[in-house]
Amino acid sequence: MNFLAHIYLSGDDPDILLGNFMADKIKGRDLSSYGVPVQNGIILHRMIDHFTDTNSVSGEARAILRGSMGKYAGVVLDVFYDHFLATKWDDHHEIDLSNFIENAYNSLSTRTDEMPEHTRVMFYYMKKNDWLRGYANIDGIERALIGLSSRVPQGEQMARSKAQLVKYYDEFSDNFDKFFPLLKEECHSFLNDLDH
Repeated sequence: MNFLAHIYLSGDDPDILLGNFMADKIKGRDLSSYGVPVQNGIILHRMIDHFTDTNSVSGEARAILRGSMGKYAGVVLDVFYDHFLATKWDDHHEIDLSNFIENAYNSLSTRTDEMPEHTRVMFYYMKKNDWLRGYANIDGIERALIGLSSRVPQGEQMARSKAQLVKYYDEFSDNFDKFFPLLKEECHSFLNDLDH
């Protein structure tokens, strides 16, 4: 799952949202420099990544990409999943996508001083260029993947992955429809356990 899905799966808690959003840049197991709710957001992010990377349903979609994307198949699939979440948004949330994204930008904007420097810079460009709304169209997905490809070693194939999305669009769409409810249930259980 990429940024839109991680934000969506954070629920309504701004601390969970912050932790989930910046978790990629938080290394190690010692999270004691953050408050417990933010720690829970970091843990949620890691749980989402682990579930997505190891689930057999998402594995079916990764297998389609593995031949062309190699070790980056999972990264590309995460971005594809954000596309399908954006295009099928009304099936998953009562707030329309544009308002949801604006609320997320506003919430995160009040917490940038708590983000690691790299995340703070990335968020500035995310908001300025409105990455999250861009996920709803294929050109926006292509821009996201080109951006990712420039930040990893030998990531050139990611810049060409739009062709895979177009070629296997229906297969990826169907796979998202099977996988995302499983992930939502996993996250719901995690967040529900925090309240008890």
